[in-house]
Amino acid sequence: ILPYCEQEKFSVIAYSPLDQGRGLSGDDKITLMQEIAKKYNKTIAQIALKWLVSKPSVIAIPKATSSDHIKENACSTDFNLAEDDIELINRTFTRPCVSIPIDRIKVDRNGLDKFVPSPDDLAKDIQNGESLKPIRVVRSKDTSGKYDYDLVEGKLRYWAWVVAHNGKVPIRALVR
Repeated sequence: ILPYCEQEKFSVIAYSPLDQGRGLSGDDKITLMQEIAKKYNKTIAQIALKWLVSKPSVIAIPKATSSDHIKENACSTDFNLAEDDIELINRTFTRPCVSIPIDRIKVDRNGLDKFVPSPDDLAKDIQNGESLKPIRVVRSKDTSGKYDYDLVEGKLRYWAWVVAHNGKVPIRALVR
């Protein structure tokens, strides 16, 4: 999505851009980020934020729970990452979108009546060609074999997709 946004001069707002640290799963990813952080004398979070804002179309909105955290985030802008390091992070952390049959995702219907826009309203936009950002899923802990994934983000988008496509078209998802 970023190359398209850069080409069309659109901005992307990266809300919770570090996915609350979940993107660092795997020892190889943690080790890589620790090495890069050590190289620049920065924290892993500062490296990740700098990588994000090195993209001209990205506006990052990182979470901060204390004044120290705010200062740490602010210090992510006082240095430059080498292009080689940016490319290494790009290759390591790119998550491909996968298409998942909607019936393989465990998701509840609770609270659908409180969404604005409603799933039906968003479904109309989808049917009219509006693009939809991928949902986020994790491997399911369901032991019945009915589900492969559990929905963790994008309940409204999921149900709008189901409505728009009568439950027959797989949905794009990022797997954590």
